[in-house]
Amino acid sequence: MLRRAEAVVHRTAHYEVVLDLGHARLEVRTSSGLLVLDVPLDSAVDAWGHPEAGGQAMGELVETSRDGSTVLILEVGSDVWRRKEIEVELGADHVVYRVRVAGDGQRVLDAGYFVDRARPPGVTGMTSVYAPRFDWFDAEPRVAPDREESLGVQQWLSPPPLTYVLSGDEGEGVESVWCAVVPEPGAYDFQSFDYTGGRGPSFRLTYEAHTVVDGVLDLPALVLGFGAGPGNDAVGASVTWARDRRFLPAISRSEVPAWWSEPIFCGWGQMRYDYRRDHQGHENGNFINVTSYCTELRYRNYLTALEEAGVNPGTIVVDMGWAREAARAAPDPDRWADLRGFVNEQHARGRKVLLWFTPFVAEGLPVEACMTLGDEIVAPDPTSPVYAQILAAELHTMLSSEPGCLNADGLKIDFTQCVPSEDGRFVNRMQHFGGLINESDVTLMYPRLSTGRTSLVTTHGSAWGIEIVRRAMELVHRGAKSAKPDAMVMAHTANPYFADVVDVLRLNDLDGDCQDVLGVMSNRAALAAICSPQWLIDTDDDLMVDRDRWLAYAELQPHLGIPDTYYATGIAQSMEAIRPEDYADLRRIWAGYRESRAASRRQPQ
Repeated sequence: MLRRAEAVVHRTAHYEVVLDLGHARLEVRTSSGLLVLDVPLDSAVDAWGHPEAGGQAMGELVETSRDGSTVLILEVGSDVWRRKEIEVELGADHVVYRVRVAGDGQRVLDAGYFVDRARPPGVTGMTSVYAPRFDWFDAEPRVAPDREESLGVQQWLSPPPLTYVLSGDEGEGVESVWCAVVPEPGAYDFQSFDYTGGRGPSFRLTYEAHTVVDGVLDLPALVLGFGAGPGNDAVGASVTWARDRRFLPAISRSEVPAWWSEPIFCGWGQMRYDYRRDHQGHENGNFINVTSYCTELRYRNYLTALEEAGVNPGTIVVDMGWAREAARAAPDPDRWADLRGFVNEQHARGRKVLLWFTPFVAEGLPVEACMTLGDEIVAPDPTSPVYAQILAAELHTMLSSEPGCLNADGLKIDFTQCVPSEDGRFVNRMQHFGGLINESDVTLMYPRLSTGRTSLVTTHGSAWGIEIVRRAMELVHRGAKSAKPDAMVMAHTANPYFADVVDVLRLNDLDGDCQDVLGVMSNRAALAAICSPQWLIDTDDDLMVDRDRWLAYAELQPHLGIPDTYYATGIAQSMEAIRPEDYADLRRIWAGYRESRAASRRQPQ
């Protein structure tokens, strides 16, 4: 049915929507009257080299229905796209906003939801915006509505849940509305989902010119949800909404290997302690220097120190620096004379061993397996069949029990936030470890697209952004399970889109100056559980500011997930030695955790 009214008003028990066609605006209020959005009805979908001007004519409004919801479809003029439609779906407790464009080979640079450069957003009643990312210092990072925020793949949680929670005061309480971008599986080809703030809320997906529109492109749905609580309650509601509608992978694990839940010792923090002790309390300006301390002798000494203190980890993580080349499985012979022998020895002691690995350092790979810029290698390319074949073989060597293989039991996947970008935080050539989190070395950095570069990073397939990390984790997970069916794959990709390619979600490092260790790590654990109730949680332990906070966090760890210590003899940040009474506390905590786990396994299912 065609509607020619100047305004369309739709009310439910949870919200009111007004489509003001005369002024091309969209207003959204909660049922109590709190103004959530006062924004342009249109969105700016910018092509590379051709930003949309906005302010174009709008056609007739078509009203239809879908699955019990009212759907309003409006054709919008564009100076970039051959055809463009805006669709607003009005459900009982949610509003879905969609944009569709038709083109003839244009490349999408950015997609700005509720952006029309001729019609700016208006001021709303929202007073804060919660961004559910892993933060260094704040348990629940919030900004004022006129500030900017980003949820992207180049963050420590790579990527976070793609949901913002908008909150405002109304009457006697605070109301919250979640706003999430919900792509179809396979359509996460953007780097970040940004809250652009300004006078009123608007949002942006950064495609970086890697999505070509040759025909019709449906941009990911932008969903507003009502009726949930604040903060993580609202984030959880957005994940449930997407999972119930099959936008997220279905997960079913009938049995989890018991050893996955065993307490962990990861050697990285102790390697840092040793290195700083030997270098006047510093890491010589770059944490990569610590990789030289990943040696067989040191790891044997670490385990001896723990054993003498009565601390018995069930899983050992051999961290960054064990391999001769970062993308290959051959151990560095100057650091590990017999890594297979070390692994077998741990097996004989009832322990399992994980090897550190990142799929985004290209050292040891041929150019055919890599993303390139011009003639230079940028990083491994998960869309390359050559890389897929090499990675499968290297994972087999790491994990298989066959002669000539290392017989490890799983992988600690790291630095997925260093996925290449055209214009993001990291524009580094990941040719060796030096490219990790390097924002100053011009020999490793390539020019940003926004500075006028006219060529793009080349990949073998069309995936980009978050989708590149998803492809990498698919290859890792598949290769690990092929080599050893009960292999553990641990990563820090705390997004529900990764729930089927990660077994254990690690909460990752803190900042060395973080004071609210318990608050920050508790919120990370809550987000991880929201993203997937199926995966286990590695509580992680690095960069504790001092011994007291390390011990306080050790007490909390069993309530969040798997206990994990990165330290065997001392705390790297404060350079405090671990005392006999500290070991006693750690023994008590781990013993209580193990007994609790054993009791839960004895309970009838």
